[in-house]
Formats: sequence, structure tokens, C-alpha cells
Amino acid sequence: MTRALPSAAVAVAAAALLLIGGPASLAAQGVPGMRATWGDLQTWARPVEGTTNITHGLGLQVSGGGGTMFLAFEGDVALRQPQPVRSVGVMAAAPFTSNPNLLRPAVLSLLVTNVKKERKTFDLSSRMTVDNPAPGAMVSNGVVTMRADEFVEVMSAETVTGNIFGVDVALRPDQVKAVRALGERLGLRAKIEPVK
Repeated sequence: MTRALPSAAVAVAAAALLLIGGPASLAAQGVPGMRATWGDLQTWARPVEGTTNITHGLGLQVSGGGGTMFLAFEGDVALRQPQPVRSVGVMAAAPFTSNPNLLRPAVLSLLVTNVKKERKTFDLSSRMTVDNPAPGAMVSNGVVTMRADEFVEVMSAETVTGNIFGVDVALRPDQVKAVRALGERLGLRAKIEPVK
């Protein structure tokens, strides 16, 4: 079910998506002030200003032994002559209520396991632009672009675990299913059909 994105989350997502224009623009602009406000399993669709494209997004709150972190995916689809997306924007953030004294490294990685028990790790850390890139600085949020083929591996997974800013997390089965549904809305097809 698609739910309306709160106005604050729209601003956050829009600001983050503006940065997802390529590595050069990401590195140049950073993500100061971005705050994740999306609900778990929240989806959104909104027009891209000045185009006939629609941005489809999915927000997740993923948990593990170290707590809960925010993770979101977005992609633009053309209304005229739709084509599969070539990249997917990824946003990661710590909850604004998290411990301000906790050191969070600029780490974002996803480990996917498909139905054949094949495993792949996507370490997005070196490509990610964070709000405070100074060495040893506390990181609260970041954005990065995944290539379509990388995202296809994620949407084809039976299980997905990861590390967001030093916190080990695991996506629940319903969250994995929601990622797959987003990929399909973005015109992508799973490599290996997961078990329904």
C-alpha cells in the first residue's frame, strides 16, 4: 500500500535525490542537515520537477543488535516510453534520537543471499557522501548511488543483512519483499525468482 510521504520527508528525500546525480556532484555537495523521517515500509511516488518522470521510493527502518537505522531507496521512471532505471539512489541515516556520543563510521554495506545460497557483498562505503566527511567525525546520514545491476542482486535476494554506520542490521522478509516490489516499479526484474 502506498502512503503519502510526510512533507518533512519529502524535503529530505528531494534534497538527497538532488545529490544523486553522479559521484562528482555527490562529493561536491555533501548532505548537511538531511534527516530521515520516513516510516517503516513507507512508499512514495512524486513527480520530478521539470520532467515527465516520477520518483518511486521506499523507506525502511532496519534493526539489529545495535539498534535501528533508516534505509531508503529511490529511482526515477519516465512516464513516456518507460525504461528500466540505470541507477537507484540509496539513503542511510541514524535516528535523530540516537546516542549523540556514539561514534558512527562512514560505513554502508549490504550482504545478499539468494535462493541458491549464493552470497554477494556490496560495500558502498567508498562511494557514499556523508554529512561529515572529516576523518574520525561522527556520521549521521549519507547518500550513494547503486547501479541497476547491483540493485537487481538486492531485489533478487532471499535474505539481506548489512552494516549501516557500524550497526549490523537485517531486513525482515516483508522488507525484502518491499524492496523487490520497488525494483519492479522501477522496471527491473529479479535475476533469480525468490521463493514466494
